[in-house]
Amino acid sequence: MRIPPSQAQQLVARKSGRAYTSAKHDLLEQNLRHLEDAAEMYDMLSRSRPWATIQCFDAQNSCVRLPEDIAAETMQAVRPLLANIGKG
Repeated sequence: MRIPPSQAQQLVARKSGRAYTSAKHDLLEQNLRHLEDAAEMYDMLSRSRPWATIQCFDAQNSCVRLPEDIAAETMQAVRPLLANIGKG
């Protein structure tokens, strides 16, 4: 499941308070370069099988996709893998 790092950072800022920090972002969440590097690494890993990338952000409409749409795409991606369980 993928969301652009800058959008992820904005979503984190909307979270309720956490016991381990009084800041809106913890040490890693506040570092956009770190988030971009992590996203780049996951993107690289996701290009190998059997990984699938589910885009959770609709760039055209500048919003997070509906959970139902994300779930449907996720099921579409894993259904073939589930069908092969137990086939050896």
